[in-house]
Amino acid sequence: MKWTSGIVVGAFAACSAVMVAGVQHWETKIEGQAQAAVVETAQPHQKQFSGVSSYTKHLPPFLVSAIEDTFIKDKPISLVLVAREEDEWASFVKKSLEDTYGQDVFHIQIYSYHDQTTKELVHSSFQQDLQKLNPTLVLAEVPMLEGQKEMPIDDALPELQAFISQVKELKTAFILQPSSPYASQYESYEEAVAAVGGMAKENHVHYLNHAPLWPYEISPYVTKESKLTKEGKRLWGEHLSSWFTGK
Repeated sequence: MKWTSGIVVGAFAACSAVMVAGVQHWETKIEGQAQAAVVETAQPHQKQFSGVSSYTKHLPPFLVSAIEDTFIKDKPISLVLVAREEDEWASFVKKSLEDTYGQDVFHIQIYSYHDQTTKELVHSSFQQDLQKLNPTLVLAEVPMLEGQKEMPIDDALPELQAFISQVKELKTAFILQPSSPYASQYESYEEAVAAVGGMAKENHVHYLNHAPLWPYEISPYVTKESKLTKEGKRLWGEHLSSWFTGK
């Protein structure tokens, strides 16, 4: 009888061991499948982003994250380029980004304010017009060219603050850059660029300063009337495109 009980106990223990081993096997298998599913789910956007990540090496972290999000959410960045004229740097950047990133990362629109001064622009329908374009990112050229030929940059700072505020009120990511070089009777272009940079810093706006790009001998790039030549447009456009595409 004792021998029979031992057999029963032994059989029960063996059966229990098999059951425990079986449960552990299935738990391990299920866990492995779950991990594989997570990896499989994560892989598509990670692979897609890795295909363009080399282009982002010059970009600030907030913009790199936004680009990666386009692959997760399957929704492009709505980028509005605010420029004096469409055919200066903006059209060059638009084509370069579309050629480099394709059509799924950036949806690009251009807003041109032409010969308006900062004061004229902020008292126009600029903010409403910009809002209609529904941007998630704005790259704006400060309207320095016309205004600072007529007055010192310090006198224009209140209007510049209004310009920055109108864009920030749209709750969009914001990158600011100075205008192209110009001649002024009040201060040097470099002094004005520094003042705009200080204003951008105070407002926590990313400042893309291209002033060091322009050579001392400026005549091949900018006319005496402070208009960009064909070479000037190319130089500025290529510089911005290189920043966006990691070249």
